[in-house]
Parts: sequence; structure tokens; C-alpha cells
Amino acid sequence: MKKFNHKQILWAIGFILCFIIFGCATPDKSTRIEDRLWIENDYKHRLEKITVDYRIDRVLTRFGYTQVLIAGETNAKTIVLLHAMGLNLTSWTPNIEVLSEHYRIIAIDTIGDQGGSIVRRDFPETIAEYGLWLEDIIDYFGIEKVNITGCSMGGWIAHGYAINYPEKTETLVLISPAAGIPAKTTWMGTIMRMLSTKDEKKLQKIAKEILGSHQAQADWLEYMGKASKDTKSAKIAVPKNFSDDELKRTGGKILLLIGENDTIYKSIDSVFKKALSVRPDIVCKIIPNAGHLGGWDNPQFVNSQIIDFIGLE
Repeated sequence: MKKFNHKQILWAIGFILCFIIFGCATPDKSTRIEDRLWIENDYKHRLEKITVDYRIDRVLTRFGYTQVLIAGETNAKTIVLLHAMGLNLTSWTPNIEVLSEHYRIIAIDTIGDQGGSIVRRDFPETIAEYGLWLEDIIDYFGIEKVNITGCSMGGWIAHGYAINYPEKTETLVLISPAAGIPAKTTWMGTIMRMLSTKDEKKLQKIAKEILGSHQAQADWLEYMGKASKDTKSAKIAVPKNFSDDELKRTGGKILLLIGENDTIYKSIDSVFKKALSVRPDIVCKIIPNAGHLGGWDNPQFVNSQIIDFIGLE
């Protein structure tokens, strides 16, 4: 059984207590319905803006139906995209449109989070269970070797898969992972503040701090204000850091990208140093002119880095 240090235990206890204390701070029924309709229409409108050919599919997994978007050539290398907490697969739109010219893209709505996936009562509560969920999807598409890219929470899930299924991971691209590589972050405090209120303006103010003064703030601020109000609708696990042994056995080549103005880390340099101390082969790069959602803020840079890293057939 894995042992957790006192910081991890206190971190988890704090999250749970905050959820218990403030989880009741959810909107009334009519507001929840109104917000949900707004979020679903927003999702639909964002899909309509995608200019490349794609299809939407729902994959049956052990935790429920997972909605995925598939674009690009079937016989090309596959990239699986996992979004940040509270967002959905449309947050990869500027990446899908470019990357699908070279690869088969499978963008996923994380089970238990926003988007079109339908979670069962039993949802993934550990990184191992997220790995099982993701493996169900990868098996469904018959992928023998996968390239996984994840942002924030999606980065943690992607990293966990690469640890538990190293033989199936060809490359792993982490964009500002919410956890995994041990580092001092502001993430926990930010989540607790968001859980403590249902005021949309206050939630937007917190979201501004996360997104920074970049394109994502202009395009996702209103969405985040609404999507963050109903905390009880989310069925997601608490991201935790990996041990050095877990980091060492991560499969595939690893690219770590962090926006130059990302505020969730107290020191980006310390994240890079920690990563390289355990895995000297990790490629670490700063995303210029970007905050926490680097793939949205500076898609040209991120797309080119992913293509160069994975390579073309």
C-alpha cells in the first residue's frame, strides 16, 4: 500500500473538509437548470466553430459513457487530449484544427467533469481508476501505442496513465499539470476559495487569477464563472503528487510545457528542476505569452512543440 506524507494527508483532509463545509453552497434548482442550459449551449456553439471534419462518439467504460471527438486520419499516429478541470474537450479547439492535419485526434470529455460524458454513481477516485477508465477508451479504439497530451487536471490523469501503462505510452505531453511532479503550488488554496462561494462574480475573479491576462481569460471567463457554481455536480478525484519511483517508471518520452505567466506554481523553475532531478530525459519548455491554459493562449507554439516532439510519419 502506498504511504502518503503528512503534507499530502493534510492537503486531502483540507479539500474534503472544505467540500463538506462549503459543498452546500450550491445554487437553487432553477439557477442550476438555467446555468446547465447555458453551459450545454456554449458547448454546442464551440463545437460549431471547429472548422475541420470530426465526429462525436460515446464510448462505454466501466465508469459510464465517455464522450469523445475524433478528427484526422484513422491510420495516422493517435494523440489523446485530456482537458483541464472544469472545462471540456472544446478547450482543445485551436490544437485539434492543426494537429488533425498530421494525426488522428481523440479529444475526451473527462468522466465526472463538464462536457457530454455520463458518469455512473461509482466514478474514478484514484489515479489507478482514471487509468482503467482511459484504458477502456484506448482499447475501444484499438490503439497499441498512444501519445497523450493533458492540461492541468488532464495532465495529472495523462501522467498517471503513463505510469501505470508504460508499455503503451509512446509520448507524454504535460501542459501545466495540476499535480504529479512535487512542487509548491497555489492550486489547493484556489480550489478551496472556489468551493466556498456560489457568487458568479467572485468565481470569475478567482478564474481571472488562474487564467491570467491572456486569451483564455477573454474566451473562458464567463463559462468558468457558471461551471464552478454547482460543486455537487462534479464527480472527480483530488490530484496528488507522484513519488520519485512513480516518476522514474513513467513510460514514453516526456515533454513538460508551462506558461510563462502560470500562477498556480510558486516557482516554475523549481518544477523543472524537480522533474529533471528524477527524469533527466524530460524536455522542459516555457510557453511564451501564456498562462495556465497554454494550448489555448498560444496554440501556435504548443502545436509546433507537440509536432516536433512526436514527429511525423
